[in-house]
Amino acid sequence: MLLEFLVLLSALLAWAAFPPLGWGWLAPFALAPLFAALRRVHTRRGAAFLGFAFGLLFYGSLTFWMTIIGFYVTVALAVVMALFTSIFATALWSARSWEPVPWALTVTGLWSAMELLRARFPLGGLRWGDFGYALADIPWFRYAAKYVGTSGLTVVTVAVAAGLAVIVADRKQPWQPLAGAGAVAVFVALAGGLSMESSARATLQVAVIQGSTPCPGAHCANENVLTFERHLDATSELEADRYDLVVWPESSAQYQGDPVTNPERRDQVAEQARRLGSFILIGTSRGVSDTEWINANVVFNPEGEIIGEYQKQHPVPFGESVPAREFFDFIPDIARVPRDMVPGDGPVVFDLDGVTMGSVISFEGGFAEEPRQEVLAGAQFLVIATNESTYLETSAAEQFLRMTRMRAAENGMPVVHAALTGPSALIDANGTIKEETSIMSEGQLLGFITPRVGDPTMYTRFGEWLAYLAIVTAFVAVLLQRRLTSEPSTASEAEPIEALT
Repeated sequence: MLLEFLVLLSALLAWAAFPPLGWGWLAPFALAPLFAALRRVHTRRGAAFLGFAFGLLFYGSLTFWMTIIGFYVTVALAVVMALFTSIFATALWSARSWEPVPWALTVTGLWSAMELLRARFPLGGLRWGDFGYALADIPWFRYAAKYVGTSGLTVVTVAVAAGLAVIVADRKQPWQPLAGAGAVAVFVALAGGLSMESSARATLQVAVIQGSTPCPGAHCANENVLTFERHLDATSELEADRYDLVVWPESSAQYQGDPVTNPERRDQVAEQARRLGSFILIGTSRGVSDTEWINANVVFNPEGEIIGEYQKQHPVPFGESVPAREFFDFIPDIARVPRDMVPGDGPVVFDLDGVTMGSVISFEGGFAEEPRQEVLAGAQFLVIATNESTYLETSAAEQFLRMTRMRAAENGMPVVHAALTGPSALIDANGTIKEETSIMSEGQLLGFITPRVGDPTMYTRFGEWLAYLAIVTAFVAVLLQRRLTSEPSTASEAEPIEALT
């Protein structure tokens, strides 16, 4: 029962490290009980069960807000995520009797490999629950994302947790793994804290229109038109010749409000662009057939002309698109997604009179790759447009805002986070929120941003390099363990090490 209690404690602490509580400092302490239990479990089957139980409890509680859109899909997601931690635990069981240092390195590498796979598979992956995001409110670690990315901060967190687990699980209480991981953590934090992005003179004045919707969390008559008109009215209240960029969030001008297919709506937006002398980015959706639709950011120039659009590349599985739909028709939640989103072809950047803007849409902001590709294509700042009205006042919006803050910190450039029902935020190049609106409200977010000038950050250039290094180091640890003992690296089930009890 003690091992099961450790896993339960680990899942509870892991949940607390993320919003709604958001106690990010708990992250390494959260994983330590799980790792200690896996170092002392007797059988491979027992390890698989402990890993699955942790994943089901942690990911299920973290994303419980998804039950608003579908109970069955939420449960299925938690089960799939739990399979990842179960496979991780099963693989780690083979190393349970290894020396502390090789074991801790193996834990870190295996977890890093699991996270890289979880970010890509299945169906495009999921990054919710990546422990690097738990550090978003800890300034110096967040600043260090420009070097190692969110995935690198996860590596550091897991390494410290593995060091703590060795102390808990081993009677000799060897401090070497914790000392080494702690030294790396201190170095990463110092590197971040001593190299903050400079706050140069602001060059762009931005207005985010958070017009909300007449029926958050539901659908109502004439919703698309009313939502468009709310944003148009709020834009008409802005002072002329003051703003360089006006941003409407995702779903603010969809279907009947789409300015690309509806000439009346296009003329109304164009009139405001000319009046304001401003670029306007609008989040829109449009159908392309009875079975397909497009989710896009459309950009108007100050002359009222549409200069292009970015089409979302990464649909939400079972939210915007249903893969292998014919096999899932029996699930009641599928009826909520009658058409599938057509993915865009790649990054698109926009020249705003000498300053280059990149944009992504909602779910994509929770991943590092799509925003990073926008930056590699030349973006000097990012707009992340989102519609989270379905989730009302749950922790979904705050969890996502932590993710977009890390996009700013990773790429060393400001992010305009525009949410239909809030919170919207202006985020500086260090991932610090400079201005923010309230959730489930209407309003205008007005402020300045400083587009990045200079070379890309280390993370932008090299991506998930620290995570891959951790995987390589784990492989080296396996070789090291073989040198340290004459026994095979995989212990026999007939020779389990002592339980904690």
